Amino acid sequence: MKNLFSEKDITVEFFNNELLVKGPLTQDTVVAAIDRSEPLIPNEQSVTINLSEVRDCDSASLAFIMALLRIGKAKKSSMQLLHLPKEMLDLATVSGLNGFLPLKDK
Repeated sequence: MKNLFSEKDITVEFFNNELLVKGPLTQDTVVAAIDRSEPLIPNEQSVTINLSEVRDCDSASLAFIMALLRIGKAKKSSMQLLHLPKEMLDLATVSGLNGFLPLKDK
């Protein structure tokens, strides 16, 4: 099966304690997204993960979220999710993870 996306399709930026994820968050890009995000997450800070510019996602996107939450915990940073795509929330609900997601109201 041919990959629909490549790691070059995903970007991660950090500014004012907000991690902005842009592009598709799928099995083809999630490893690159984690690798790019980890060094950006500061120690002992409150970090918002902004997913407003995620345009495609699959079940691997939940692995991305859980990985970032683990990274944040290891760095003693609190993490909140902003603009979680509906598809990702639906996947989290079906898999029983929605109760673990620290959603931020804005």
